[in-house]
Amino acid sequence: MRLKCTVCGKSVKLGQGRKISVKQLEFYRNHKNHRTIDRDGTVCNACRMKVYNIDRSIIKQSTCVPTPVAALNVEPNACNDEDDKDELVTIPTLSVSKSHSVCAICLIKNKNLICMGESVRLSVFINQGVLLEEGVRCCKNHLNGKQLKRDAIIDKSKLRKKHTTIQTSQLVKLLETLRKSASVSTARRLSFDDLEDYTDIDLLNLTGLKKHQFEELVEMITTLKKSKLMSPRLAIGVLLVKLRTGLSQGFIGTLFGKKQRQISRYIKQAREALCSDFVPSYLGFHHIFRNTIIEEHTTYYATQIFSHFLSDSVISIMDGTYIYIQKSHNYAFQRQCFSMHKHRPLVKPMVVTATDGYIISILGPFFANGRNNDASILKYMVKSNEENLLQWFKKDDILILDRGFRDSIEFLNDIGFCTKFPAFLGPKEKQFSAKEGNETRLVTKIRWAVESVNARLKTWKFLDKVVCNKDIPHLKKYINIVAAICNCFRAPLQQSRDNDCDIARKMVERSKMANLVQQEVESQGHLKKHLSHWQSIESIDFTFPRLGDDYLRSLTFGVYQLSQAPHYADQHLSDGDLDIRVNKASDEYIRGKIQSRHTSSKKSFLWIKINHDDPHDPIVGWYCECKAGARTVGCCAHIATIIWYLGNGKHSQYQPKLDILTPSVQDAAAIPEVEIDLKLLD
Repeated sequence: MRLKCTVCGKSVKLGQGRKISVKQLEFYRNHKNHRTIDRDGTVCNACRMKVYNIDRSIIKQSTCVPTPVAALNVEPNACNDEDDKDELVTIPTLSVSKSHSVCAICLIKNKNLICMGESVRLSVFINQGVLLEEGVRCCKNHLNGKQLKRDAIIDKSKLRKKHTTIQTSQLVKLLETLRKSASVSTARRLSFDDLEDYTDIDLLNLTGLKKHQFEELVEMITTLKKSKLMSPRLAIGVLLVKLRTGLSQGFIGTLFGKKQRQISRYIKQAREALCSDFVPSYLGFHHIFRNTIIEEHTTYYATQIFSHFLSDSVISIMDGTYIYIQKSHNYAFQRQCFSMHKHRPLVKPMVVTATDGYIISILGPFFANGRNNDASILKYMVKSNEENLLQWFKKDDILILDRGFRDSIEFLNDIGFCTKFPAFLGPKEKQFSAKEGNETRLVTKIRWAVESVNARLKTWKFLDKVVCNKDIPHLKKYINIVAAICNCFRAPLQQSRDNDCDIARKMVERSKMANLVQQEVESQGHLKKHLSHWQSIESIDFTFPRLGDDYLRSLTFGVYQLSQAPHYADQHLSDGDLDIRVNKASDEYIRGKIQSRHTSSKKSFLWIKINHDDPHDPIVGWYCECKAGARTVGCCAHIATIIWYLGNGKHSQYQPKLDILTPSVQDAAAIPEVEIDLKLLD
């Protein structure tokens, strides 16, 4: 059975007729006065092409002036049907028609296309000035979640439709959507679905990751599925913002425009997904082979000082760190978490690192009472074989520890570990011997890495602030997530250089030397402290050799002492001048006096021996009365201050810093001497 054209009444062959469009319906109803045209009828090719040709001729006549409906001889409000009140309006705007096979962005045929949502079409119209009809499709690679990628740009030169004809109802809807978009943009909330609006610094401040690192992390998470209410990017972003900033969930909800229960759900799902998909690959004794630690994460300093490149021993560093928590109404729990050392409740994770700062594992957290000191925790870890560490470590592996592990040293040595730790002062001793000071300096040269790891972990403010009680059950997972991120996306704290072996070898050689300056000071009377043997360096013509930065670092074997030197100098120069004197008997000795930065009543005397005849190595030796002042492997910060000031700072642009802190705080000890009548008025 053949169909008939609803306009002209002619028969239409099967396959040649089409359903009448809204534009054709309006044209024939108003232009031809066909009031009885069926809106669901079929139109033949001839009647359809008539409307098409008239439309094209109008567009050719004017490419810049909007063509109203009257140009098609359509009288506004000519239709009396209540269902057909919309008018057609032609506006001079580029547009792309909907198609099931052609991408609206790249305009290339593709079978795997997806529909573009209203927000995507609106962003194209705002940013590119192209109006996309409802139902248009595009390639999947043009979208980033629900957002269009920045590189998805339409080539306007390929568009044929220079004008767009839409219904008035659609135009009103478009204007309403634009209005809502403008109002939302004035109070914009955080979103991680599109990172183009963020710089690397912005995202680093919010999440601790740069943009490409955030993208890599999202790609690693496979168990976190996308839904209508949540995207994986949003959930991971919310969790990272919580860990990085330490803000409350209510505050984070305000930033993201979400309710607090939604934020809680995002954090929970992201936490579990990261712990299952990401953390096992970057943290724990199981995630890395011991040979990898030896070959890739052991510094030249450590191998030269402790293993001499002759063994396949793992050199690892262990230390406990503190995470402060709220007081609890669970009094038994509160007693176990209360630290008598810090006098506040806390828990202690045990950090195990390589010598370059790579985190091998973090165990715990443990309680903080007297039964959970560092030595007890390490014994527990070994005896309970936490994470199968006894299978990972081997005999003669080296553990670098601090003084808090002293009660476990004998136990560790008995089971086959080789332990290295700083020396201890004996009863009534005030200073380490030269040998003890040198051995301690060799240990601290390597052990500083774990302290820097703890400081790096605390840059995630959630771990640096007081943790709420409700977060304590998940605290281990949060610590592991932060540590895994540091291993994956952070550079090593220390990277070996070619001259490190030479420096380490020199440190080992100097550790076997006695402090000759100390022996001379203690044996020769003219080097004593009495002022009669010394004269001020400012009152005589004394020339101290000028020293470069490289030479200063070769004396201290590090940068810490040199970084402290300007601050010690500021302390003395703000009150007058450094107390530096030259020996009257021999100008190869100078003596200084440095105020302690911790105790007001404590001052350290120091002696430096100079060889004026050797311009390349003028500093012969030194000795200071402070705790570590007798060592020959590097010098203390007091000695470094005098050497730096006379040999470098005095000849450079160094100027003492203006003290802006002390005047801003009142000192109750500075009571005015003016007599005041202290009697109260009647």
